[in-house]
Amino acid sequence: TDLTHYGPNYGFSPHGSGKGAVSWVKEMNDKGFIDRVLNLDETGLLEHAAKNSSACSAGAAAAAVAACRAMGSTRGLLADYYTSYDVMPGDSFVGYAGIIF
Repeated sequence: TDLTHYGPNYGFSPHGSGKGAVSWVKEMNDKGFIDRVLNLDETGLLEHAAKNSSACSAGAAAAAVAACRAMGSTRGLLADYYTSYDVMPGDSFVGYAGIIF
């Protein structure tokens, strides 16, 4: 799943624009979702996504987490994280993470 879709292109800008908004997405919103995935907390990640618009298709991530836990995983490993802002700064951007179970 993609993470936070932020900015006027997505109709979601609760923290305005600029570097403060980017920091909020990275350090709070996306991190909150990622932490729940890493801890194999599918209920928590669904709640976080619904409350904070931190992921689209969060159900797919929850299903992956539940399946990995059922197969013996105890934790995820964050391989990489970035936003499209890191590649091409702008008022609208999306977060992405690679997680290994």
